[in-house]
Amino acid sequence: GVLQINKRKNIAGGGVGFAGGSGIVIARYASATQKASGGNTITTDGTYWYHTFTSSGIFNTTPSYVAKATGGTVTTDNTYWYHTFTGSGVFAPTQSITADVLVVAGGGSTGGGNGAGGGGAGGLLTQTGRSLSAQNYTITVGAGGVKTSSSASSGSNSTFDGITANGGGRGGNRSEDIVASAGGSGGGGSYVNNTENRSGGASTQGNSNGATGYGNAGGNSYFISGQPAAGGGG
Repeated sequence: GVLQINKRKNIAGGGVGFAGGSGIVIARYASATQKASGGNTITTDGTYWYHTFTSSGIFNTTPSYVAKATGGTVTTDNTYWYHTFTGSGVFAPTQSITADVLVVAGGGSTGGGNGAGGGGAGGLLTQTGRSLSAQNYTITVGAGGVKTSSSASSGSNSTFDGITANGGGRGGNRSEDIVASAGGSGGGGSYVNNTENRSGGASTQGNSNGATGYGNAGGNSYFISGQPAAGGGG
């Protein structure tokens, strides 16, 4: 069946004051598998499933509206199901499905010190209509590069079902004389002096196991009208 959930906001009274806080509705049921749809977020602790509504929506227990996979933060727009992973985990379809996939790697950090180049974005891959079977797919979500006062590092790769997004390149570091590195998108070149400029890192992101890859080279540094300008990350 279908349960329509409407949320009413509290309204402040006359004069000076503040509006009341918004309400919330949480539907919980015990099950090893998800048996309903709806909610701004859907989570499980292994014993119970929680459908949390922070805005009005529909809690639907009709079988055709139940997600066909588990893993990640699960949401729906009533046309598609979205499984969003912001950390590593397991995506587990309960049957054979066709899915659209987006994989993004961690970005590189900015170079340390004055005149440092910007960090490159993590490589991005997309594919529509990917065939997936009923099994566990391990997902790795790459972390961003670590930044210290004098150094930088590249981001880490993200992977899913043989698809690899390359981590973004670190930005160039003037104080340590470190050049920008290549990556999914390359890091930006650091400013060195009035006569020497540094190139940004190249993009290494290509297509991967059926998915189309996207990335950009990092920007070069320049000395313009008496002012230094470090390169931006790709």
